[in-house]
Amino acid sequence: MTDYTPAKRKIGRPGRYSPGLAGAICKAIAAGQSVRQACAANGISWTTVYGWVDKEPEFAKLFAEAQLARTECWAEELLEIADNSAADVLEYEGSDGHIRPMPNNAAVQRDRLRSENRKWLMGKHHPQKYGNTDRLELTGAGGGPILLAAIATVAVEHLQVERAYAMKDGQAVDDAGDDEDRPKLTHTPTPTER
Repeated sequence: MTDYTPAKRKIGRPGRYSPGLAGAICKAIAAGQSVRQACAANGISWTTVYGWVDKEPEFAKLFAEAQLARTECWAEELLEIADNSAADVLEYEGSDGHIRPMPNNAAVQRDRLRSENRKWLMGKHHPQKYGNTDRLELTGAGGGPILLAAIATVAVEHLQVERAYAMKDGQAVDDAGDDEDRPKLTHTPTPTER
């Protein structure tokens, strides 16, 4: 008996990569649009574009550069949001007929949300320039590197003195004892070094 099942076809339209379309999408992203907006404007699915990022090395490079350029657009938008105070105050007519200003808290909070979202995204997309710079750095003397060799030397010296003391009497080492003939350390070990 012959099997007449047709071959499986891929569902959906195939991704049609072209340098011209890829350039238009990257140009729209660099101008500040989201990936979804840029794709919708060019009639292509955003999932297809992310597939191109995985499969086309030259597009991946252009896409990354466009995202960095978009970060600069967000920085410009932050200035525009902060400088635009047109909707911050509403005017209303009081019961006495006088027009009075009233703060528009909703507009102020909306602008704050827009600013915070852009700053967060900028920090994630371009952490070297806009990322959080809170960090703890440990340095040695004079701001130089920490000298681990000095720490290791002190630890080795301590171990050698303890070994010599233990071998002299054939007993276990007792740090709490105050024997007169016990060799003296040039460095007093802290509890964590014992």
